[in-house]
Amino acid sequence: MSLNNADNIKELKNILSDLYLKYGTTDETLKLSQLLDIIIENQQNIIVNLRKNKEKFKNIIYAASDVIFEIDITNNELLYSKENLPLDIMETRDKTQNIYNLIFSYVAYNFVHPNDCKEFKSKFSIANIENLIVEGKEAPYMDLRFLHNNDYLWVTCSIIPVVNDDEVVLVVYAKNIHSKKLKELELIRKTQNDPLTNLYNKTFTKSKIENIISNSPITYYYFIIVDLDNFSLINKNLGHSFGDAVLQDISKQIKSIFMDADVIGRVGGDEFVVFTKEIDNKISLLYKLNKLKVLLRQSYGRNGSKVNISASMGVSTYPQDGSSFNDLYEKSKKALYLSKRLGKDSYVFYDSSVHLHLKNTIKSSVDNSDPIYVLSDIKQNIFEYIFRILYETKDTYTAINLILKIVGENFNLSRVYIFEIFENGLYSSNTFEWCNEGIPSQLENMKKLYTSDFKESAPHFDSNSVFFCDDITTIKGKFHEIMAKQNIKSFMQCAVFQEDRFVGSVGFDECVNENRVWTMEERKILNIISNIISTFLFKERSYTKLLNSEKINRSILETLDTYTYVIDMDNFDLLYINKKIRNLMPNAKIGDKCHKLVFNKDKPCKVCPIKLLKESGKSNTEAIENYNPLYNFWTSSVASKIKWENKDNVCLISCHDISKYKK
Repeated sequence: MSLNNADNIKELKNILSDLYLKYGTTDETLKLSQLLDIIIENQQNIIVNLRKNKEKFKNIIYAASDVIFEIDITNNELLYSKENLPLDIMETRDKTQNIYNLIFSYVAYNFVHPNDCKEFKSKFSIANIENLIVEGKEAPYMDLRFLHNNDYLWVTCSIIPVVNDDEVVLVVYAKNIHSKKLKELELIRKTQNDPLTNLYNKTFTKSKIENIISNSPITYYYFIIVDLDNFSLINKNLGHSFGDAVLQDISKQIKSIFMDADVIGRVGGDEFVVFTKEIDNKISLLYKLNKLKVLLRQSYGRNGSKVNISASMGVSTYPQDGSSFNDLYEKSKKALYLSKRLGKDSYVFYDSSVHLHLKNTIKSSVDNSDPIYVLSDIKQNIFEYIFRILYETKDTYTAINLILKIVGENFNLSRVYIFEIFENGLYSSNTFEWCNEGIPSQLENMKKLYTSDFKESAPHFDSNSVFFCDDITTIKGKFHEIMAKQNIKSFMQCAVFQEDRFVGSVGFDECVNENRVWTMEERKILNIISNIISTFLFKERSYTKLLNSEKINRSILETLDTYTYVIDMDNFDLLYINKKIRNLMPNAKIGDKCHKLVFNKDKPCKVCPIKLLKESGKSNTEAIENYNPLYNFWTSSVASKIKWENKDNVCLISCHDISKYKK
């Protein structure tokens, strides 16, 4: 029983009065009464002092803070608001709404920086505060960015619960710490970041990655080492100051490819580490690696001092290849060594075969007997990536466009495109296209061209169905006119055939460099790529046509005014039921036995068109008439053998209602 409450004190006095009336003025009762008076007086003095201290405490907080709310969460009242910040929402609020939650949400959505909002909501939720009060833990506080005059300032925010017997009051304050916080962050940045590139330094990169690994659920990450090729020549030929400027530029290029949430650090002179989370699948990473490879191909200096640099990359996967920074670094380093051995300017994913490849390439470099093997290995990954894209991407159009982009960027082409033949060979159209930066699209200009306009090109295709032209001035006629309008200097086209019928082509254009050298290796690889793309695309086209045809057939079956179903003749299972049957028999489903559904029999019917088909052997169609007592009508049932979704022993049964003819 609390002595803070006047009702409780009154109750104690009543008890003493009862004792006095019952037992008289005994010494014990008198002493107890005197003791109670002393306790009450002391308690009242304590309360007065507490109130004075509370006022002093509040005054100190109010004077030192920039924003103050005082909210009685027990009685759902706003007791004080220093800045009158929430008054506009208070006027329109529903009286049943929780005031704290209302103000809390208002502040979170309108003033707290998006990157701080999640932690703010977690720490300052009413549920968390109540738990802290119950568990006797300290009040929540955090440093966050708060919107003020269209700019975010750093503030420290805290909530102090004042708990009395009958109520809980929350004192909410925020203090401007912007200048102090910026200095603190700058000190942290200097200890975490590489001073030249402003990326994370090696120590913090390792710490950051280890922290992610230790706190991460089962999530896939990629550990990438990026090492510059020929960078030592930059310092040697152009000087260390120039080399520093190059490293700064390279750092910006790497940051432009990856997300802010990824860990990007400089861990050596010209060595960088990227630790990135798998968002969708490996395809998105392949795209980024290819783009980074193109961006890091740079030339510096001129004439005799000119240096060409590129990047070799090694990639390992967490947790597949290791569960610590050191494990992943070691595996990525081995993949990087292989990338260097295979000619640089490439990337290699670590797997168990990397050790064997390293031994083989070391032997090759000593023997120097098979340079083509090394060149082929550099390019062979692109076939794997193309197959992965085609296999893993659900949307064919997205996959084809992504492949054209990867091919164009890898081979530094101006334009990569696909032509398809339509309307029995009369017209051809440009259906897919990728253009390099600064190259105008021709997609709209190349719609529905007469195929006959390209007839002059036919004799130029070789036995591999490839037409290679390194100078378009050697071509005459309408075909030359079409190519010249696109400012094409040289090109390569690969014809596509289906069952000996010409159905289109895949093309690769150079529109900038008149003296481009197309190596035999490039031409061979581009031809293989075009075969992969075209095979996939045109098979997809054929499949789509078949699918559309099947949809049309099913649509016809759905709209027939007959009871139509498809049955597996081996086991009498229903493979298809049309709308008319579903309306008659709402519980019908695929896999039901036909005799059970139609006649409610556990065994096949004695008179059955399927049996007649089986017995006849030669006939593909049989018909019978029968009466259905379940539904009280006569039907004429026609059974026809058909092929259905790769099943041969299947029949289609169509039942016509002939009841009116039996009356």
